[in-house]
Amino acid sequence: MKYKPISKSLKVALGLVVVCSVLFCGIAALLFWVADPYHLTAPSDQKLMTRFHDHRAAFEELRQMATEDVRYGSFNLHYGEKLSGLRRQKYRQLLSEIRPCLNVMAGVDGVDFDFA
Repeated sequence: MKYKPISKSLKVALGLVVVCSVLFCGIAALLFWVADPYHLTAPSDQKLMTRFHDHRAAFEELRQMATEDVRYGSFNLHYGEKLSGLRRQKYRQLLSEIRPCLNVMAGVDGVDFDFA
């Protein structure tokens, strides 16, 4: 059996397949990292407990405010259009004291603080 060299067009096609595969995997990995579906960047339990103890008064005030605001229906600070500017500013001030990207949600089950 005689060895037949690979043609130039086949080499180019294989090269394009490899480059596209690497590019696709890279983009998929980047999107997975940004989406963080497993909350890999979420703080540890110990950090959450420490943060709670350090800012207990702010958490209590936020819980009380969210409990009051849930009377108008379920409440999510990021999507709550019913809040006055002053009320929203008070939420932001308390949240920035604890953690800037923290979100507060409230419903019939109680108040949730979303750190992720």
